Amino acid sequence: MNRSRHARFRLYLLSLTLFVSGSFCTGTGAIGQEGWRFGADVGPFFKTSNGTVMGFGLNADYFITEEFSLGPAAQFLPFGDLTQFHMAAVARYHVRTNFDFNLVPFVGIGVAFARGTGSLSPTGASDSSVLIQNGVTLEYQVTNKIALALTGMINFYNLDFGPNLGDRKSGALLFGVRYHR
Repeated sequence: MNRSRHARFRLYLLSLTLFVSGSFCTGTGAIGQEGWRFGADVGPFFKTSNGTVMGFGLNADYFITEEFSLGPAAQFLPFGDLTQFHMAAVARYHVRTNFDFNLVPFVGIGVAFARGTGSLSPTGASDSSVLIQNGVTLEYQVTNKIALALTGMINFYNLDFGPNLGDRKSGALLFGVRYHR
């Protein structure tokens, strides 16, 4: 019973995340910045229950105005004794400069899911939690459509696998690329 309640809760949070991130994407963006932008990142996640592990990230943004975008973001940390998956609806504010650099602070809310493997959790226990993401991205605009990105972020969540075993937060330094359609 407890396992099915957790599964329903995770499904509810995932549905809510997708609904919130998609429901704001019906307007038109500003001239020159309308439509979707997609990104992919890779880099280390620090202060997890495994110490430092490598992770991957995917994101999409829909520009509501030239400076403001909303969209989904997902992170996958498959290495170590704790496999994690994060999904969030993220709001970004794009600070444009006269140079080729953009500063993009962001905040998001979603769900974190983890499954223990190996020595951390030989039984394969899993847990889910509300996720709060915040951070900032420095983008270098290579062309009108391509940008290189350096992202620093902190994720807050509450994954619990029993006494003295859990994960509460992690920091990440991700390197990636952005493509604007």
